[in-house]
Amino acid sequence: MKFKSATLWLVAIAVILGAGVVILETQRSPEAASRVDGVESLFTFEEQDIQAFTLTTQLRTLRFERDDQGRWQMLEPEQMPANDASIAFLLNLLVSGESDRTLSVPAEDWEVFSFHQPLAVINLTVEGEEEERSLTVGGYDFNRSALYAHRDLPADAPDGLETLDVLLVTPSFEDAVSRPLDDWKLLDAQGSDPESGESTDDPVPDDAIDPETPEGDS
Repeated sequence: MKFKSATLWLVAIAVILGAGVVILETQRSPEAASRVDGVESLFTFEEQDIQAFTLTTQLRTLRFERDDQGRWQMLEPEQMPANDASIAFLLNLLVSGESDRTLSVPAEDWEVFSFHQPLAVINLTVEGEEEERSLTVGGYDFNRSALYAHRDLPADAPDGLETLDVLLVTPSFEDAVSRPLDDWKLLDAQGSDPESGESTDDPVPDDAIDPETPEGDS
């Protein structure tokens, strides 16, 4: 009988603890709970609406702007035509990317998501928008299946913020922002056609070899 009584007490304690967990879960913010699994776009503007952007990483700051013909030009750290393919890859992630979860967390958890030392901060000048838009890309989640990100963080963040709305975005952002500097340049001065990648150097004519000098003679 003592054994049965002890078992009943253990079952009762387990039920009470389980009920407590359920109560705590239901007391969480309904807004945060409803947004955890909601898919949303990162931004609602189109790629052609982006007129300029600045990409800041831990290595460097790059600044780009469209010219009068709509072609991308690098302004910093050098002034030269930019590589459209590299820029298109990054901007496409911004305008077509989605977050399948949004985490509402206390602002003091800022460093947990690596927003104090972000992978990148992308500031965008968008046609029709009065203020700059931005995306701060932090660190990876626990299983490295997504990167943490935050839209339009104030310059003095996390000061003045009570919560952070943390997005989970594709790891492809790391490839998009971590390119070598030369990948952002339109390097057509090295004898290659930027459209085809084929060499544009004039081939050596057959008669460039001295016909009087047999091969192998010094």
